Amino acid sequence: MPTYEYHCVACNQDFEAYHGMNESAPYCPACGGSVKQRLSAPAIHGYKARGREAAMQSLKDENPGTCGCSRPRGCHSH
Repeated sequence: MPTYEYHCVACNQDFEAYHGMNESAPYCPACGGSVKQRLSAPAIHGYKARGREAAMQSLKDENPGTCGCSRPRGCHSH
């Protein structure tokens, strides 16, 4: 089931709700007011998430200037 993020227009509370894609937005659990859906990045699971984590770690581990050029992070074009 997808996770959705909402913001209550009455009490300014943010919360998450789990429901089907065809279901309507819930009311605020704190005050019962109407809500607006917030945009958020989709969750990535499985092998794609591991690949992204590995790519991000490789950028962190990179030493500046290892290719010999004067660019701070190295150009990696040679």
